[in-house]
Amino acid sequence: MAATALRNSNTALGAYYRRISRTKDPNVAVFATARKLGAFLYRMLRYGKAYVDEGQQAYEARYKASRIRSLATTAAQFGYKLIPQPQAASA
Repeated sequence: MAATALRNSNTALGAYYRRISRTKDPNVAVFATARKLGAFLYRMLRYGKAYVDEGQQAYEARYKASRIRSLATTAAQFGYKLIPQPQAASA
């Protein structure tokens, strides 16, 4: 139930749920988010580590940087180099 409630939240876990549900079935996204919540809960109980939400924007920025690194690595394996393009200002 907690994972389903994250669907509309502006937290990192909410962004994770929405990212997973874009590509997979919403039931899979609920299960994956619940698993992530369980891992956080385990760390809190076992090691006493507090959960600090990084926020939706920070999560999406971290995910975007990870995707760019992955694409650059794949391009390098094929002998290409990624060159960022300047973004046009939208009206």
